Amino acid sequence: LAKHIRRDHRCSRVVWAGSDATMTSLPSRWCPSARAVMLFLLLSLSLLPDPAKSELNIFIIPHSHCDPGWLNTFEGYYQQQVSRILSGVVNYLQGDKKKRFCWAEISFFSLWWEKQPADIRAITRELVKNKQLEFVAGGWVQNDEANANFDIVIDQVSEGHDYIVKNFGEGAVPRIGWQIDPFGHSSLTPSLFSRMGFQGLVINRIHHDLKARFKDSKQMEFEWTGSRSLMDNSTILTHVLHKHYSAPEQFDWEEGAPGVNSNNVAQRSQQLINDLKGKAHAYRTSNLLVPFGDDFKFQRPDAQFNNMDQIIEYINSHKELGATIRYATPGEYFDAVYAEAKSGKVSFPTYAGDFFPYADNADSYWTGYYTTRPTLKAHSRGTDSILRAAEVSYALARTIAGSDPEVESGGASWASVFQGLSQARRDVALVQHHDGITGTAKSFVAADYMARLDRAVTISEQVITNMVEVLMTNNSAPVFSISEEPLNLDLKKEYGIVIFNSLGWSRRELAVVRVMQEDVVVTDAEGNPVPSQVAPYWNTQHVTDDTSKDGKEGYRVFFTVEVPALGCNTYFVRPGSASDTSTERSEVSLYMSVNSANPMGGGQGGLYSSPEGDIVPLDSRHVGVELDAATGMIKRLTNKDLGNTITVDQELMDYRTDRSGAYIFRSVGDAQLIYNAPRMKMHVVRGPLFQEAVVYVFSQGGNAQQAETTMIVSVQNATCNIWRGEGDEDRIEESHLVDITYSVVGRQNKETIARYNTNLRTSGLFYTDNGLEIRQRTSAGSQRPEHRYYPSLSMAYILDEQAGLQFSILSRHAMGVSSKENGDLEHMMHRNLAQDDGRGLGEPNNDGSRVQVHVRMLLHRPSASTRVARKVALMLQHPTRTLSIAQSRETYLAEYNTFYTPLAQDLPYNIHLLSLKARDGISDELILRLVHIFEAEQDATLSAPQSTQLDTLFQHTISTLRERSLSMSLSVSQFNERRRSSLFALPNRDAPDRETLPHVSGVPANYKTQQKGESQNTKEEGVFLSKAALEDLERTKQQQQQNEQEEVGERDKRFISRQPLSLLDVDGVRLGPMEIRSFYITMTPLEAGKAGSLKPLDIKPLDPKVTPPISQTRPPGGGLPGGHPRTNGTRILPSKRPRPTSTAAASAVTTAQEEHLGDLGDLGGVFVRNQDAVTKIVDIGELEVRSFLVMSVICTALVVGIYMRLKTRRRRDPRGILPM
Repeated sequence: LAKHIRRDHRCSRVVWAGSDATMTSLPSRWCPSARAVMLFLLLSLSLLPDPAKSELNIFIIPHSHCDPGWLNTFEGYYQQQVSRILSGVVNYLQGDKKKRFCWAEISFFSLWWEKQPADIRAITRELVKNKQLEFVAGGWVQNDEANANFDIVIDQVSEGHDYIVKNFGEGAVPRIGWQIDPFGHSSLTPSLFSRMGFQGLVINRIHHDLKARFKDSKQMEFEWTGSRSLMDNSTILTHVLHKHYSAPEQFDWEEGAPGVNSNNVAQRSQQLINDLKGKAHAYRTSNLLVPFGDDFKFQRPDAQFNNMDQIIEYINSHKELGATIRYATPGEYFDAVYAEAKSGKVSFPTYAGDFFPYADNADSYWTGYYTTRPTLKAHSRGTDSILRAAEVSYALARTIAGSDPEVESGGASWASVFQGLSQARRDVALVQHHDGITGTAKSFVAADYMARLDRAVTISEQVITNMVEVLMTNNSAPVFSISEEPLNLDLKKEYGIVIFNSLGWSRRELAVVRVMQEDVVVTDAEGNPVPSQVAPYWNTQHVTDDTSKDGKEGYRVFFTVEVPALGCNTYFVRPGSASDTSTERSEVSLYMSVNSANPMGGGQGGLYSSPEGDIVPLDSRHVGVELDAATGMIKRLTNKDLGNTITVDQELMDYRTDRSGAYIFRSVGDAQLIYNAPRMKMHVVRGPLFQEAVVYVFSQGGNAQQAETTMIVSVQNATCNIWRGEGDEDRIEESHLVDITYSVVGRQNKETIARYNTNLRTSGLFYTDNGLEIRQRTSAGSQRPEHRYYPSLSMAYILDEQAGLQFSILSRHAMGVSSKENGDLEHMMHRNLAQDDGRGLGEPNNDGSRVQVHVRMLLHRPSASTRVARKVALMLQHPTRTLSIAQSRETYLAEYNTFYTPLAQDLPYNIHLLSLKARDGISDELILRLVHIFEAEQDATLSAPQSTQLDTLFQHTISTLRERSLSMSLSVSQFNERRRSSLFALPNRDAPDRETLPHVSGVPANYKTQQKGESQNTKEEGVFLSKAALEDLERTKQQQQQNEQEEVGERDKRFISRQPLSLLDVDGVRLGPMEIRSFYITMTPLEAGKAGSLKPLDIKPLDPKVTPPISQTRPPGGGLPGGHPRTNGTRILPSKRPRPTSTAAASAVTTAQEEHLGDLGDLGGVFVRNQDAVTKIVDIGELEVRSFLVMSVICTALVVGIYMRLKTRRRRDPRGILPM
């Protein structure tokens, strides 16, 4: 009792030392019996079990974190380490059923699996079936969260899950997300992972101050809600690792930890228990997850397992230690957490926001990697775009062809072409690794990544040209080949130009081709002249500051094209004459700063020496841009429709540093102008379709220097609507936008930025996106630049609410974005660093490459900007593809169609076709993903749920449709079962409400550090939601549901009364704000057997010079990772497996195959969806769509049955079930 009670005579209190609570003591005049009663009560309280001292359930998680490229290449790591790890672990697991292991990176696993004999594969399948070996996350890689766009993340996870399903079945699909090494965590992660069917998520790298506070308040496990729009459909139970993903200190026997024997097992066991019980205080349940591994561990599984075996046996046989301990997988740990939480004794806080920026100490903010190696980031995004176009074209061509064409001499099968696409997709997926796209790998590894992207581009270009030929061919005879190359036409003859659009909306925009002569004519397919404009082409890398060297290398012809959704249109370019009126020549002027070499005055010959203060205007119908004639920088921007002009005062600047590295940004003060008195040269082009200024900035060296930095600013006058509003003020066209293309060379220990200093009043707030949604940020309270940098996937903006103006920058690839103070916005474009930052890379980020940074600038009202921003960003990231063929119009028309589209109408404005690609190279099924691109409450009209009738959208007949999870790995029933057995089954759980989830991010405001070191920003802080607030909002939500009940009932009546004509009838595919829905579909060919001769893909091996010697060894047959060996030079030979002509046949063929395709015959069900009601799924088996009468009767009966079932169960289960 003396240990638990102390007296404080001054305040007359008795304090229970084991608690934060205090109780007032009895006054001294009270009788002794009263004192005895009080002491008895205190004694009883002291004997109650302390939650922190109750029996601890310890889950030892053996794992090996294997980076698919970092200090070595992907193949180098596999050959040196990973192959040995996997083989050794499988051998140890089969000898002891108590042992466990988890594996994340399917890229490595697939490489190992393809080399294993049948007996090892059988053993591995048994280990997976017995849950000794568990796949966690299961993506091709463990992706970065700051630079990888959401569509690439979905694709790379889907690639890994598809491999798991084909080899281990759907029962092996990962249940737990495992993001233990990305450098900060995006709110996009819970939004995506929860829709992939994950039941839990493990993360690690969050701000050091935030992690300390989470530990103190037992908030290291929480419900993470990633999206204000998706709410519970973006919520996942999240576990933060206590320190790192390494084994407990001194318990890694591959790092020289003392071995365990009979003499020291007691002492070593007590040491481990003391350490783990201290960590357990940070978590709310009696379960503790303990990582047992590190980078490339378990190369000696005998040392790891044999030593830990002795400690486990000792702890479990000594109950006085107060713990049980076992090997486990992350899935088993989360099962135990859920089991305890279901008792109602434990609840979890709800967190909203992201975890950027990440800092591991007060002087080390990991905000540099948002921009490190920008050429790799740009190449990755561009490669993914062209690969997506190739996948769309392949899917459409397969659907048109209807059956596999005969493989002629030199020809190829659909399966072989799909193999090439699969290789390209895996190459792109590999680069999304958190040491890949981040730019934080060694230089030769970065070169290997670039080579893989080059290969993916080559494959994609070949596929597009081949598939567009199939789409446009009007007979089956051999035809001329279409090649997609940089169009530099000599125009000695006529060329056919095919424009391909991979988006689900039709497009009207300017196209451009390079020509070698100024007199050209552009016509449409009917021979009608198309208005065009010819301008000089300057090779910016050959232009110098000498006026005698112009740098002109031919011409460019611009013309307006109209391209249907997912389709092609044809135009023709031929030699012309000066008398052709349809083609306008551009007016060209040259400006040079007064300190340039060989300046000329007076404007003679169109050359102007420009004193400071002169203005060079660029104008379209809707926007005006004013550039400083002396510096070439943008000074002012005008929206002519609104009559508003703002100051921009653009600056090209450098942060100077001698301490930044690949990961960490540490500047020496604020940014400074690139050159104090730069020499500038500017070409200005004006014409009826577009105007541009090409600005060259030279260093302060000698004459005839190449420009280190160039900038092209352009506006256009073509009538190209993006948003057609009700009035002229609501209409937004391409001519409202200002295109800027920077070309920047990395200079040593410089971090180059573009800064826009506007006169908008922004209160220090700015906004960035995570690929899907907008996050609010702030520069308030941050004196150091690195503290206020955040990742931007495709857009950033500042907002003046009083003036009603928004200034937006939309980008083609990811970069770091910041705001220094009120009214400015900046984005970082390049980093070239002479030192390492001590985070394991071991070399400086010496990157002197030249990067092209393409952004679009928009000034408009906030409501108008919101309507177009996401669509403009998608159009920027997925440009049309231009192909050519050297044929006259007459010859071309004899062999090709001039127009193609598979759609009867465009997709709704707020619905984006995220994916349309073949499921594999054999079956007829396609993968279709649709995404609603507006956030909840973002726009009064466009944020509303949107229904899409697929059966009337496509010209093809859709015969089957089956909804799947986001990664395509789970059926609807499997997905919903996972939801019901995880977080959403917990009793008395309070779902978050949208009103409590502002656009915020970062460290919570009430967790401002009091510790040594610097704190996080305030306005962008994350939010923990109080139970009281949740209860109030839940009561309000229930009242709203009750008010809407009558309307819901009427909607159900309308549903039942309608004749179920097809599986897609009723409301079609309905998507709420930010919702993504995924389907397997089959479409009936329009014309069976219509296809040209497929060309084999020419896939070159990677250049061995970009990889270390260990990586030069290739798999047998000259193949590459991913299980696609080449056996005959560089040609992919036709698949030996026959291609079935129907889904049922595909299922029959592949069931007996080792790599089965999964649930091909499981036709999905009809769906009932109310906005806040429960969705119940009814499987209706496989239907023959050809039998209309039978299907109608069955569907009608099922609809009635669903309605009666829902009527009794609608109120029970607000779980966010996947709609179907």
